Amino acid sequence: MTYELVLLDADTPVFKAAKSVQQDYIIVTRKSDGATKRYKNKTEFWGHHKKKEGGELAKNNLIRISKGLEPNKPEDYEVEECAELVPEIEDHVAAGVEQFDRFVGKIKGLNLAEDYRLGIGGGGNFRYEIAKQLPYKGARKDKPLLFLEIKEAIIKKYRSKVVVVDNEEVDDWCSIKGYENYKHFLKTGKWKYVLGFLDKDIKQVISPQFNFDDQFPEVIIPTPFDAAKCFASQCLSGDLTTDNILGLPNFTKEIQEKYGLGGTRGIGKATALKYLESATTIKELFERVIEAYKSYYGTEKQELISHDGKALMWDYLDYLQDSAQLLYLRREEGEMYHICTTLDKLGIEYE
Repeated sequence: MTYELVLLDADTPVFKAAKSVQQDYIIVTRKSDGATKRYKNKTEFWGHHKKKEGGELAKNNLIRISKGLEPNKPEDYEVEECAELVPEIEDHVAAGVEQFDRFVGKIKGLNLAEDYRLGIGGGGNFRYEIAKQLPYKGARKDKPLLFLEIKEAIIKKYRSKVVVVDNEEVDDWCSIKGYENYKHFLKTGKWKYVLGFLDKDIKQVISPQFNFDDQFPEVIIPTPFDAAKCFASQCLSGDLTTDNILGLPNFTKEIQEKYGLGGTRGIGKATALKYLESATTIKELFERVIEAYKSYYGTEKQELISHDGKALMWDYLDYLQDSAQLLYLRREEGEMYHICTTLDKLGIEYE
């Protein structure tokens, strides 16, 4: 079918467009004598990003060992991440916009809708103010060198197609429109919009949607259970890598044994879904979330020092609320989510 509009979370394509006109590199400084050398990336210098095995460091150490010298260690060096504009490109802003044009061309070529809108982040985000355990997005790296210039050029070029989203994520805008879409479907049996995304958080939303990064994008429509399971699993796994949201640090031994999880080391998406896989109703999904949080944190209030230095008295429900309200995508303008709203609606006891 053909929809009225395809609504796109265009923040990542804008980022990629800006990133495409620069090249990243690192400068490695040996602490003992201040000697420096440039490398394409960390892998070239020390191999595996976690184990720090391999790369030129390992090769140099083989030579040192052959000479009877002690091998150097990763902590003997300082690494500075750097970037520069690609010298072969004459007009970097124009080249970035051209990269974004290709993204739009791909979307138009899918022929999913009569028209399209590009959601692009403006300024501010209410999550910065409400995050307690960790600063929201506190682990993110710097934006590309010409991010603002290329973003503004894209907004200027596509002005009638752009929706600038302030004080929330573009995901929230997509979710609000998706919920509007769902309510329209319930009344009429027809969908108006299809959502285009890269961040899989949008699977919280019951609306036609597709991942525009797939080679052959396919439109899916999550069921209410699918959407609830997506959100419940996120409450467990959090989102440390992208948004600095903790989630539940780990399953207790009691939970691991009860649900046959083995010895988990933290909770990733796959582990969270495995824990939830035998749940058959939305109520049971959130009962599992409550059970895991209660097992880990307990029901007694204990002191927590927030990331901005405030002393808080929290039990398991407070920890869950901190993650849930950051992960939840808004359904209405200005909505401030509380996990108890969901638990009350489902008839789940949590006190």
